Amino acid sequence: MSNEIDKPDLGFHCASCGMYHDHLPMDFGAETPAAYDSIPKSERDARCELTPDFCVIDENEFFIRGCLEIPVLDSPRPFVWGVWTSISFKSFHRMGEIWESLGESRSLRFLDGFVRSCRFTQILFC
Repeated sequence: MSNEIDKPDLGFHCASCGMYHDHLPMDFGAETPAAYDSIPKSERDARCELTPDFCVIDENEFFIRGCLEIPVLDSPRPFVWGVWTSISFKSFHRMGEIWESLGESRSLRFLDGFVRSCRFTQILFC
């Protein structure tokens, strides 16, 4: 009989990179906003514009993707939720201007419709 108590396997196979990681997943997120998923697949190309960071539906619904970092006690890494939030046309347009001017140093700190259309899936990011 072993002196060690059997520990559960806390690892996971990452949906992003396909590799196995031997620690708890610290990042979850959704690839698309819930409003996008509610549109029939046959209509999405005509009605939606989707990138990893932005989504526009019917030219009147605007979404951006961001990360909520939640500190974890005794951990060097935060727990991160990748979320989508709807924003106004004015904010979306202004955000686009800022996004382009920042180039590689993009860091936006405003949201005007905090996670009104958010859903989480088993998408893992490592």
